[in-house]
Parts: sequence; C-alpha cells; structure tokens
Amino acid sequence: MQPDLELMLQWRGYSEAMQNAIRRIWTELEQGKNQIFLAFAPDNQLIGTVTLYFQHTDPDLANTSSAYVEALEVHQEYRKQGIAQALMRKLEQYAVQEGFTRLTLMVEPDNTPAVQFYQKMGWQTFKNSTFTWNNKEHITYCLEKILSPNA
Repeated sequence: MQPDLELMLQWRGYSEAMQNAIRRIWTELEQGKNQIFLAFAPDNQLIGTVTLYFQHTDPDLANTSSAYVEALEVHQEYRKQGIAQALMRKLEQYAVQEGFTRLTLMVEPDNTPAVQFYQKMGWQTFKNSTFTWNNKEHITYCLEKILSPNA
C-alpha cells in the first residue's frame, strides 16, 4: 500500500512538532530523498513505520554508501510480534538493492528496549552524538549495520 499523508498524520501526528516532522518526511519522500516503509494489520490499519534517508547533515550517518534510518515505530498493541523486525528487514533489502553497504541510526541511551532490539538485529555503536527535538538537545548513540548483499 502506498504511503498516504493523512494516514501518516493520524498515525503519528499527536503534536504540532510531530505533524511538522511528518510533513517534512512526506515532502522529502516526494523529492526522492527518502523511502517510507509501512506495516498494516489485516484490517488495513497502519501499525508500523520506518523511514530510510539517502542523505544526512552528518556525513558519518549518510553518504554515497550509507543510508540513515529514522522513526521506527510500531503501535503499542502490536509490539513483540516481529513487526519491527519485518520492517527493518524490508528496509535492509531495499537498501542493498539501492547499492548501500551500511545503515546508520541514532537512538537515545535510555531507550533500553530500542537499544536491545537494534543490538539483537546486528547493529553496533560507532559514536555518540546529539540531536535537537522540540528545542531540547538529546544525547544519542549512533549505531551502524554493515549490509550483506544477501540481506
């Protein structure tokens, strides 16, 4: 199913900052700067999403051989069912098809479930960084995963 802006806004648009972020992601999708992956329940309810960016302001995070993963989220009622893993595997397959050999992402150190999930999926920390969200600076781990052509 094709991504739909209104569906994305309903799914994750719980604040003005998030609404603005989704509109930015959507504009960048239309400009060919990213690819959005979605998961749906059998009733076609949107239950998960993740975005792959082909560029990033930090060249350690995305360049000609690396792409950046952002906004992996699965609806709370559907967690622990393999949906996040399926979304990430689909994203990895797409990245390999597009010629990327490495993926990166940022995760906050206190988000223990996410850190453990990424480690289980073969991601490793390569540096620490910060990002700003809603005018607040957050410390993050920068993780990477080297892709196999058989992903």
